[in-house]
Amino acid sequence: MFEHFLAAAQEQEKIACLHTKGAEEAVLEMLDRYQLPGVLVHWYSGPTDIFKEFTSRDVYFTFGVELLYSEHIQTLAKKVPLERLLTETDNPGGLRSLTGRPGMPTLIMDVLDKLAQSRDKSPDEMIQIVQSNLIHLARRDPRLSKTPLRFLEEN
Repeated sequence: MFEHFLAAAQEQEKIACLHTKGAEEAVLEMLDRYQLPGVLVHWYSGPTDIFKEFTSRDVYFTFGVELLYSEHIQTLAKKVPLERLLTETDNPGGLRSLTGRPGMPTLIMDVLDKLAQSRDKSPDEMIQIVQSNLIHLARRDPRLSKTPLRFLEEN
C-alpha cells in the first residue's frame, strides 16, 4: 500500500507527507525508488543513525510539542538542516500523550521558541525561517506553486 502511495505521489507530482514510526529503514529504502517533488517527515522520533540518512536527502521535518519534553527530539531538531525545518501542532492528542493535558494550536509558539533557542535565533527569526521553508516546500508541488502564498511572503 505504501509503495502505491509513493507511486501516486510521483505520478501526480505531489509532496509526500510521511509518518515513519517503526518503519524508518523501510521508508528510507522505498524513497530511493521514487522521484518526488518533496518529502515531509512528520514527527520523527526514530533512531538517530537512520535520521542522519534522512537528513542526507532532501527531506523536510516537522517538530511539535514533543520537542518541549524529549531530549531525543531536541537532539534531532538540532541536526535538521535549518532550511528543511518546519513546525506542527499535530492534534490535541499529541500533548495529551506526553502530559495528560489536551494540546492547543497556541503551543506552536512554545515550539518555535524552543527551536529558536536551540539554534541561537530569535523567535521572530525562527518564524521567518519556518515560513520560508513552508513556501519553498509548497512551490515544489506544481499545483501548490500556483496558489497565492503572498500572505506568508509579506510577513
